[in-house]
Amino acid sequence: MLGVAAGIAGIVASNTPLGLNLEENHGLEVLFLLRGHRPPPPDIVVVSIDKESADYLAQDDDVTNWSRTLHADLTEKLAGNGAAVIAFDVFFEEYGDMNGDIAFAEAMRKANNVVLCERLRFEKVVVTNAGGAPGGQIETARRFPPISLFAESSVASSPYPLPKIPVKVSRDWMFRAAMGDTPMPTLPVVAFQLYALPVYGDFLRLLEEVFPARASRLPRSGEEMVLSRGLEGMIRDVWEIFEQEPMAEKRMLDALDSPPLRSADEKTRRTLRSLIHMYGGGATKFLNFYGPTRTIPTIPFWKVLTFGEAEQGHPFPLEVSGKAVFVGSSESRQLAQKDGFYTVYTKENGVDLSGVEIAATSFANLGEDMPVRPLPFRYHVVTLFLWGLVVGILSFIVPPAFSIPAVALLSLLYLGAAGYRFATAGAWYPVVFPLLFQGPLVLVGAVAWNYLALGRERKNFRRAFEYYLPVDVVDELANNMSGLQVSNRLVDGICLATDAEQYTSLSESLDPKELAGFMNRYYEAVFDPIKRRGGMVSNVVGDSMLALWLPTRGNPDPLNDACEAALEIASAMGEFSRSQEMQALPTRIGLHSGEIFL
Repeated sequence: MLGVAAGIAGIVASNTPLGLNLEENHGLEVLFLLRGHRPPPPDIVVVSIDKESADYLAQDDDVTNWSRTLHADLTEKLAGNGAAVIAFDVFFEEYGDMNGDIAFAEAMRKANNVVLCERLRFEKVVVTNAGGAPGGQIETARRFPPISLFAESSVASSPYPLPKIPVKVSRDWMFRAAMGDTPMPTLPVVAFQLYALPVYGDFLRLLEEVFPARASRLPRSGEEMVLSRGLEGMIRDVWEIFEQEPMAEKRMLDALDSPPLRSADEKTRRTLRSLIHMYGGGATKFLNFYGPTRTIPTIPFWKVLTFGEAEQGHPFPLEVSGKAVFVGSSESRQLAQKDGFYTVYTKENGVDLSGVEIAATSFANLGEDMPVRPLPFRYHVVTLFLWGLVVGILSFIVPPAFSIPAVALLSLLYLGAAGYRFATAGAWYPVVFPLLFQGPLVLVGAVAWNYLALGRERKNFRRAFEYYLPVDVVDELANNMSGLQVSNRLVDGICLATDAEQYTSLSESLDPKELAGFMNRYYEAVFDPIKRRGGMVSNVVGDSMLALWLPTRGNPDPLNDACEAALEIASAMGEFSRSQEMQALPTRIGLHSGEIFL
């Protein structure tokens, strides 16, 4: 029962808002701490717009005021060196100098692989009722796209909203609704779909196999989609298919494992699987961070522009071929940081991950198909229930001296297994509630249960021996029941024996029930003086009784007590005989002082 209760309590508590918050803010932190840093995939690079670059290029600290000619040069450098996707985490909502804007637009048009970021502003709108009175507020998201020149020159533009409040960022949006519009893909989703264009034909064939009518409305090729600037529309159409078809993800994965794609190369299959999980994984996902700032390979903006020039006698390599490049504000020093977000890898000196690094992390998670994935609800329930049951059984059947270290060892094994699954597959097993809630709860419950059981045993012990032993002796033995053992030694003491006359004739004249009641009253009268005088009833056989007095520290010579008890028994027997309507039991009393073998 204790294990079942712990399992149910863990399930209920972990699914409350407080429980979910504890697991997300503390459980995930423990798993990241156990795992440590891990290398990001090789196909992602960040180009940092930082103070070092601003000083080198003589530009303003505010990146929106930079010359667009610099962005044009950067785009040409990256595209010329084979970058597969270029994603700018920079807002271009206003026109700059005409020549710079035209140069940047032309560079994007030639590269044909640039994705821009949009601003998403959240606003509260007052809703009125039928009478025109205010009826509440709703929060809406309004899009602020790049200037039309850039919007037409880039492949697509999309937002990437992150919370600018002091909370730990642990997840991001895959699709986010805006005012008067269907949910739109965010920057990492658009960038990854663009990066995965080489397998678009295979992805389209999978859709046609599973949903032929719906797939017929999609572009026939990736090139057609990019040229018509229909990438975002295609992503929305596919997302709607997955939203409206609950089994779409499973059916697509099943189709991926059937011929002919079963024989495709591993990279193609992994990319297709990532796309399926991206569309079927919901509007948000948990981020699988790689480490603190600059864990993802980062190249300062100014170094990209100077690629090919000699730097201290050595050419600077620009290895971006076939990679996705994210461009945005990123600093390695806290004082210079303007675009930082508090995460599990925020450094002690206050340096956060930048928005562009989080976007690159999200993209890399999609490419690896390895975001942080919480256990499905049914497995979450089973895990917590079984853990509570196992710990409960262990704590119940094993004494606390052994169950506490055993549960601690089991907890370490569970934490190690959870850490291993997190490191190798991004699987997020609950940590806070199994280890800090269920385990201690079960141990405390088991100790309380054992304490109550021991209390019941002591109570029964006292009830059984209180007529035979003095109260202080009974209490001492009840508190140390392990002391009940044979001593096998000679001691000086006093024996008091009683023997009732005419018991045989009395027993023949009464039925067993009446006889038992009569003898109980008889022995109550005999035992009472013995107990009051510190004696111990050693044995009772029929109508005879033997009591002992042994020397103690408080009473080294109990002979007087034994004699007083004998006189009081004689007096009590006279009172007892006069109070009984049945036959009296004259009682003989004997005393002896000497050595007793115990």
